[in-house]
Amino acid sequence: MPLSCVEYVLARHTVPPPGNVLIIQHLLPDTEQFVRLISRVWRIVHIVGIPYSAKADVIRRLRKAFSITVPKKVEKMEDTVLHIISTLSSPTFIIDVGGYCASLATLPGMPIAGIVEETNQGHWRYKHVEKDLRYPVLSLAQCKVKQIEHLAVGTAIVFSFDKILRNELKDALQGKSVLVLGYGNVGRSVAYALRAAGAVVMVFDTDPARIIEAKFAGFRCGPKEELLQAAEVVFGCSGRQSIGQEDLDFLRSGVYLVSGSSRRIEFDVATFETLGLKERISESLTRIRLKNAEVILVNEGFPINFKDLSIPMAIADLIFAETLLALEVIGVRPPGLYADYTLNGEEAVLRHWIRSYMDFEL
Repeated sequence: MPLSCVEYVLARHTVPPPGNVLIIQHLLPDTEQFVRLISRVWRIVHIVGIPYSAKADVIRRLRKAFSITVPKKVEKMEDTVLHIISTLSSPTFIIDVGGYCASLATLPGMPIAGIVEETNQGHWRYKHVEKDLRYPVLSLAQCKVKQIEHLAVGTAIVFSFDKILRNELKDALQGKSVLVLGYGNVGRSVAYALRAAGAVVMVFDTDPARIIEAKFAGFRCGPKEELLQAAEVVFGCSGRQSIGQEDLDFLRSGVYLVSGSSRRIEFDVATFETLGLKERISESLTRIRLKNAEVILVNEGFPINFKDLSIPMAIADLIFAETLLALEVIGVRPPGLYADYTLNGEEAVLRHWIRSYMDFEL
């Protein structure tokens, strides 16, 4: 499927805009299409793939035309990006997904023309250093298009876990008691997708307004410790650590821990592994035997939705088009974090999407 909205935005350029582009991305089939399309207009100086999501076939194909680095561990991402940027001599725009440039953006004298960040996790990392930013950073985390994406992400997360249960254990989500930790955009989407899959859904959030919202959406809510004891599956969707060592005594033995977040942040995996015996039980599942119970870590604690199609190509098209619109304006802004805005051309892109994918004019 072609990325119609990306092509629509690119077609507006008569000459290439100034500056190069460094892309930090999940190397999936939709990203491959995006890279090839924007290379018609922008000069891609390097691509950095995120280790836990990079697909080998995509890397292999893109390497024939572009410089690509995929660190062995996600912990090496920032050092990798710093090394690449330090070798550049011309101002470079950066497309970031996860805040991997947040620390670098506080360093003076870097050849950074501007940064576009796509994720909530990345937004929070840039927000943490906002006062020290030396370059303009435009966050797409709360834009209209990302709200649309969240609907698809929840479905993808639940689909991937149910597929693992069915293919690797001959089991299913239907009828299981499932706790969603975090009821933001992704957590809300996951909760609804779980209910549609036939699970018995519980929700916990540290924000009282979200707990009230979840209650009136028909989900069971209560103290975290009580819900953990009842859960056969826990989905971490908070964007921060949602289960740490202090929670272990409340976990039901045999509970599945599933990340619907970013990186490897929802569960304190490093501590769990020091406290228990680790054993791989299938392709996607790892059992950690603790003193009084055992937990089953799904996908080693990394986000699960990248095991399959993370989001439909049509949604990816919108996100990538929005990213291009952001690239067009970020370079003229002074240093700082920009999150409350309306991009010039966004309405036209949304209308083009309706023409392309729904076949009618609005």
